[in-house]
Amino acid sequence: MSAVNRVSSPCAVGIVGATGLVGELLLSLLAEREFPASELRLFASTRSAGKRIRWRDVEIVVEDAGAANYAGLDIVFFSAGAAISLELAPRVVAAGALVIDNSSAWRSDPEVPLVVAEVNAHALTSIPRGIVANP
Repeated sequence: MSAVNRVSSPCAVGIVGATGLVGELLLSLLAEREFPASELRLFASTRSAGKRIRWRDVEIVVEDAGAANYAGLDIVFFSAGAAISLELAPRVVAAGALVIDNSSAWRSDPEVPLVVAEVNAHALTSIPRGIVANP
């Protein structure tokens, strides 16, 4: 069972890079696995801001990732590349969210666990920077 499948109480979720291929796949997986999201916010580049994306039965307006306020989110998935992750992930953590990043940005940081849920989910017991890297 993956770490995502163990989330039992609803949480506020964000996706940075939501309009890209990986972001779209993540949206599909969250719906398919009936992830308990009490709220879903989508973020992307300035050029994609304002775009509307349907998820479940709701139409969500994509926000500008660089200008957004991330307060109130519990988990934010990053699928926007290393430069964006390096720039925005610390800001998202400071706003109170756990960041799960699939870029290469944090993979070599000794204070950021590199986790493949089916292999080393136990690494999630210590997340000192508030960021989890995954390949």
